[in-house]
Amino acid sequence: TWGYGVADYLTLVFLPTFGSKFGAISDSLALEIVTVTQLFVLFLIPLSGWLTDHWILRRSWLIGSFGLLLVLALPFFAMAQGALTPFAIAQVISGLMLGSIMGVAPAMLSEQFRSEYRLSGYSLAFNVGLGIGGGTAPLIATALIGLTGVKLAAGAYLLVGCAMSVVALWMLKDRGRQPLR
Repeated sequence: TWGYGVADYLTLVFLPTFGSKFGAISDSLALEIVTVTQLFVLFLIPLSGWLTDHWILRRSWLIGSFGLLLVLALPFFAMAQGALTPFAIAQVISGLMLGSIMGVAPAMLSEQFRSEYRLSGYSLAFNVGLGIGGGTAPLIATALIGLTGVKLAAGAYLLVGCAMSVVALWMLKDRGRQPLR
């Protein structure tokens, strides 16, 4: 959930600000693009959940989604420093990748806990990871840029968050095809 939070906040919250600060795009246009991106994400969330309910294992889907986002993290931030078209491509694709995570991660996380403490376990894991990892992501990305002077440091933080998720997912059991305990 830490990587989920970092990916969420850096792609849908921080990237538009990053694009308007370091790229050739206005704040209002960047926010319009992220709004359109979120409309696409709304359709992708149930689709990715359905796909992992019926066709693809949740763990495999999430490892693939985080892995792809890991590989593309630096290119997305490099593209966001450019003109409108590269920024829009980076924003839409990163948002869609995040949507594929959002549609699957909550189900997989809830399946990790027994029914007696599923809600408490899920809530604690989700809120700590998303709240601390995601909530501090823009601050950490900004600090990294300020400390290093490298604009792609924000992308490097996204890369690290995704790498942490891939490792954590590798260790989890996929219980998507088993009855809930």
